[in-house]
Amino acid sequence: MRRLSWRLLFPMTLGLLLPCTSHAQFTGIKVGGGIHASYPEVVSVGFKFGAEEERFDGTRNGFAVLVEPGLNGGRVILGRDLGIGVGTWTSGFGILQTWNRPQQTLAGVTYFGGDTRITLNWFTIGIGTMFRIAGGGASNTVFGSLPQAGVSSFLVTGVLGFHIEF
Repeated sequence: MRRLSWRLLFPMTLGLLLPCTSHAQFTGIKVGGGIHASYPEVVSVGFKFGAEEERFDGTRNGFAVLVEPGLNGGRVILGRDLGIGVGTWTSGFGILQTWNRPQQTLAGVTYFGGDTRITLNWFTIGIGTMFRIAGGGASNTVFGSLPQAGVSSFLVTGVLGFHIEF
């Protein structure tokens, strides 16, 4: 009898303690794109690829890859999508590489950081923070390379523009 109660009570206790999620329906691969005014890229073309699932309550979640080449740099972001209705919130981490003549830094500098964006219908707005991880070094020290004059070690990035998803 003791053994039978253990076999019944243990799964029931786990079922009550562990969070339960509703079953979701895989809705497929999403592809999107747009034209953005962004910093430090100035003008960029964004491409978004991802997979998402829709829950029974109408919310969506999934993963996304954003590729955004621009005039003064480009970035790649791996993130998570959360959505409801016509809105989608994307947040993730990525790499930003500069080229040409960006403001507050030099060409050839690589940054790593976080990025978050909100897209409503066809309009997107976003902000991020990036830290220098490579390039723009003047001299080698025990702690890495010191940045050259004019190279920013920290950037606040931004995105504003037209974006549509299919």
